[in-house]
Amino acid sequence: LLLKLSSRQITLLLTSIWAQAVSPENTPANYEAIAHTYSLLLLFSGCKASILEALTQSFQVAFALRHYSLTEAELPPSRRRSLFTLATAMTIFSSRAFNVAPLIPICKQMINDKT
Repeated sequence: LLLKLSSRQITLLLTSIWAQAVSPENTPANYEAIAHTYSLLLLFSGCKASILEALTQSFQVAFALRHYSLTEAELPPSRRRSLFTLATAMTIFSSRAFNVAPLIPICKQMINDKT
Protein backbone atom coordinates (compact mmCIF):
# COMPACT_ATOMS: atom_id res chain seq x y z
CA LEU A 1 0.00 0.00 0.00
CA LEU A 2 1.48 3.29 -1.13
CA LEU A 3 0.28 6.45 0.58
CA LYS A 4 0.75 9.76 -1.24
CA LEU A 5 -0.75 13.11 -0.34
CA SER A 6 -2.26 15.40 -2.95
CA SER A 7 -1.39 19.09 -3.20
CA ARG A 8 -4.68 20.00 -1.56
CA GLN A 9 -4.09 17.62 1.34
CA ILE A 10 -0.58 19.03 1.83
CA THR A 11 -1.95 22.58 1.90
CA LEU A 12 -4.67 21.65 4.40
CA LEU A 13 -2.20 19.86 6.68
CA LEU A 14 0.27 22.74 6.63
CA THR A 15 -2.54 25.20 7.39
CA SER A 16 -3.67 23.13 10.35
CA ILE A 17 -0.04 22.78 11.54
CA TRP A 18 0.29 26.58 11.53
CA ALA A 19 -3.01 27.04 13.38
CA GLN A 20 -2.07 24.47 16.02
CA ALA A 21 1.49 25.77 16.44
CA VAL A 22 0.35 29.30 17.28
CA SER A 23 -2.48 28.16 19.55
CA PRO A 24 -2.16 29.64 23.05
CA GLU A 25 -3.21 26.32 24.60
CA ASN A 26 -0.16 24.34 23.48
CA THR A 27 1.82 22.04 25.72
CA PRO A 28 5.20 20.42 25.00
CA ALA A 29 3.36 17.27 23.88
CA ASN A 30 1.48 19.35 21.28
CA TYR A 31 4.73 20.65 19.81
CA GLU A 32 6.10 17.11 19.63
CA ALA A 33 2.94 15.91 17.86
CA ILE A 34 3.15 18.83 15.42
CA ALA A 35 6.76 17.91 14.60
CA HIS A 36 5.78 14.27 13.99
CA THR A 37 2.86 15.29 11.77
CA TYR A 38 5.13 17.63 9.80
CA SER A 39 7.75 14.94 9.22
CA LEU A 40 5.06 12.47 8.07
CA LEU A 41 3.65 15.08 5.71
CA LEU A 42 7.08 15.46 4.10
CA LEU A 43 7.53 11.70 3.92
CA PHE A 44 4.22 11.14 2.14
CA SER A 45 4.33 14.04 -0.33
CA GLY A 46 2.84 12.74 -3.54
CA CYS A 47 3.61 13.32 -7.21
CA LYS A 48 6.30 15.67 -8.51
CA ALA A 49 3.95 18.66 -8.63
CA SER A 50 2.86 18.19 -5.04
CA ILE A 51 6.47 17.59 -3.93
CA LEU A 52 7.47 20.99 -5.33
CA GLU A 53 4.45 22.57 -3.69
CA ALA A 54 5.27 20.82 -0.42
CA LEU A 55 8.86 22.07 -0.69
CA THR A 56 7.88 25.72 -0.91
CA GLN A 57 5.00 25.56 1.54
CA SER A 58 6.90 23.55 4.14
CA PHE A 59 9.76 26.04 4.20
CA GLN A 60 7.27 28.94 4.28
CA VAL A 61 5.53 27.53 7.36
CA ALA A 62 8.84 26.76 9.11
CA PHE A 63 10.29 30.22 8.42
CA ALA A 64 7.02 31.97 9.35
CA LEU A 65 6.91 30.13 12.69
CA ARG A 66 10.55 31.04 13.31
CA HIS A 67 9.79 34.70 12.61
CA TYR A 68 6.70 34.55 14.83
CA SER A 69 8.73 33.06 17.69
CA LEU A 70 11.32 35.83 17.44
CA THR A 71 8.96 38.80 17.05
CA GLU A 72 5.86 37.98 19.11
CA ALA A 73 6.77 39.79 22.33
CA GLU A 74 3.48 38.93 24.05
CA LEU A 75 4.31 35.21 24.14
CA PRO A 76 5.84 33.84 27.34
CA PRO A 77 9.55 33.01 26.93
CA SER A 78 8.92 29.26 27.26
CA ARG A 79 6.41 29.31 24.37
CA ARG A 80 8.77 31.41 22.25
CA ARG A 81 11.57 28.88 22.84
CA SER A 82 9.25 25.98 22.04
CA LEU A 83 8.08 27.64 18.82
CA PHE A 84 11.64 28.50 17.83
CA THR A 85 12.78 24.92 18.45
CA LEU A 86 9.79 23.56 16.51
CA ALA A 87 10.45 25.91 13.58
CA THR A 88 14.13 24.97 13.51
CA ALA A 89 13.30 21.26 13.61
CA MET A 90 10.82 21.78 10.77
CA THR A 91 13.51 23.52 8.71
CA ILE A 92 15.91 20.63 9.33
CA PHE A 93 13.21 18.07 8.41
CA SER A 94 12.50 19.95 5.18
CA SER A 95 16.20 20.29 4.41
CA ARG A 96 16.72 16.56 4.77
CA ALA A 97 13.53 15.60 2.93
CA PHE A 98 14.32 17.82 -0.05
CA ASN A 99 18.11 17.38 0.05
CA VAL A 100 18.95 21.00 0.91
CA ALA A 101 21.92 20.01 3.07
CA PRO A 102 23.55 23.47 3.41
CA LEU A 103 20.69 24.63 5.67
CA ILE A 104 21.28 21.95 8.32
CA PRO A 105 24.51 23.37 9.84
CA ILE A 106 23.00 26.87 9.77
CA CYS A 107 19.96 25.63 11.71
CA LYS A 108 22.10 23.83 14.25
CA GLN A 109 24.16 26.99 14.76
CA MET A 110 21.00 29.07 15.23
CA ILE A 111 19.87 26.76 18.03
CA ASN A 112 23.25 27.07 19.74
CA ASP A 113 23.21 30.86 19.36
CA LYS A 114 19.64 31.31 20.65
CA THR A 115 19.75 28.93 23.62
